[in-house]
Amino acid sequence: MKINSEKTYSLSEAQVFVGEKVRARMRKYVEDGQLMAVKIGENPGGGTRYAIKGEHLISFKNKYDKGTLKTEKYSIAEVKMLMNRALEFAKEHNLTTLDEVNNKLKELK
Repeated sequence: MKINSEKTYSLSEAQVFVGEKVRARMRKYVEDGQLMAVKIGENPGGGTRYAIKGEHLISFKNKYDKGTLKTEKYSIAEVKMLMNRALEFAKEHNLTTLDEVNNKLKELK
């Protein structure tokens, strides 16, 4: 399976890409902060739906394959990238406080 770094994927698609047999373990990786994902809703029968950006999935797979998931949650480069995106978002929307950013994100959902 080829992953496009700009596309978003479901947790089930991520599970197939990584080769993990247990979906609950994938969900645990998200909850523990080892796999970056955005919660996008709830399933009618229960359970949470996630969206995972391809670039985060590729990074996670590299750590998964190396066996370094427990030693490192996010690399310094990933944290810098996320912080820069947050700053760009704040500048684009003329937001000056964290509360304003959170409120704007809630509006967009």
